[in-house]
Amino acid sequence: MAAYEMAAPCVPVLFGGQAWVVSPEGMTEACRLSAAMEITHRCLNEGVDLYTANPQASVDPMVHRLRLVIGMYQMNEVALRVAQVTRLASLAYINRQLSPSRIKQVHQTERKFCCWCGNPTLRSKNAPENAKATVEHLWPEFLGGNSALENLAIACSKCNTARQHAFTWAWFSTPAINEKLDVNGAVPREVELAIALHRLIKVASGQSPLSTVRTTLKAAMRLLNGAIPNLNLPANRRFTYFEILQNSTE
Repeated sequence: MAAYEMAAPCVPVLFGGQAWVVSPEGMTEACRLSAAMEITHRCLNEGVDLYTANPQASVDPMVHRLRLVIGMYQMNEVALRVAQVTRLASLAYINRQLSPSRIKQVHQTERKFCCWCGNPTLRSKNAPENAKATVEHLWPEFLGGNSALENLAIACSKCNTARQHAFTWAWFSTPAINEKLDVNGAVPREVELAIALHRLIKVASGQSPLSTVRTTLKAAMRLLNGAIPNLNLPANRRFTYFEILQNSTE
């Protein structure tokens, strides 16, 4: 806290366009988002588990799980509303399966490159993880992303697995990192993906030289042509996340 108070006047310079993160308002919103996503995922995890086993189950066992597993004690009306929404979201997720025909269509129409790291991809079981083509939901399926072509892209298995359901750079524990480049001259894949998500949302929201108007995630991803940027960082020192972000190319 003392270090922050001394450095506070320089925060806009130190954090560039991300100075809002360390403002009181930004920290409040970040904490709210973190808490909301924690509750959302715990509810969905319980709901998917419950309704996969018994799709015909009513909302009552979901209310029971919210009270006992998640801790919504003495919150009858709130627990009921959350349980109703969770049931619908869980059933939608369970029934939202990529059809073989849609998977084939994506592989036929999309560029044979990972939308995240830009590596060439192969649709082969024997391909290495950083080259094996998989179908990626740009807006996470677990958070309601559908399987329309506009929400689908090709990603290598390594990026797809590391990304999971992340939809913002803050998903990863990036603000706390202080990393050196590895033997391959790269930062951890989670850090690269955090930067990629930051760039994707920035372009999609029209706050980038690549796009000054709002556009879809698919259109933004095409503009980026591989959302993970090239990083020209020296190998003999450590870097914090925001230093790496500031060194990333548009």
